[in-house]
Amino acid sequence: MTISGIHFLPLLLFILFPFTFLGTYIAAVLQGHVEPNFPYISDAATYSPESCVFGQFINIGAVLLCILIYVRYCEICQYYELYSISNRVIQLNKLGLWLGIFSCLGLSIVANFQETNVKYVHYFGATLCFGLGTAYFWIQAMCSYHMHSLANSLMVAHFRVGLAMVCTVFFFIAAVAGLFISSRISWY
Repeated sequence: MTISGIHFLPLLLFILFPFTFLGTYIAAVLQGHVEPNFPYISDAATYSPESCVFGQFINIGAVLLCILIYVRYCEICQYYELYSISNRVIQLNKLGLWLGIFSCLGLSIVANFQETNVKYVHYFGATLCFGLGTAYFWIQAMCSYHMHSLANSLMVAHFRVGLAMVCTVFFFIAAVAGLFISSRISWY
């Protein structure tokens, strides 16, 4: 079974997320809710009406991401059935599916629970989104190595590892910086 137009899904997400972030920022500045410098996305989406619009668009994006993750899962399953690749790929693929879905759930939580109102739920969602999202990237990189002669080149597999490494570094920098700032703010 083929679904026509599914190849436009990554492009749609590529447009949707920056549009959402930029639109929320512009609305927050015009409403006078943030200064026109570079605030955190969470700060720009704290007050209504921009928080409502932000939450809605991010929820749409989270659902579209879940669909994209499921499409990737099905693609790997199809290669497994057609080419009898390693059982390890199927195990990784199932783990990747669940990590990806819970990462999308975290994205939705981050969008709907503002940092200023429900801080710990917001942080939990951010950890789910970015932590499990990083793990998902590593799973996909490993799957790419198992499938490099069939579905992609070895260079694509290397590129995915590079992106996963960058994501991992940024995740840890953000987590450590966030913990440091949180501990400094609580002292005052």
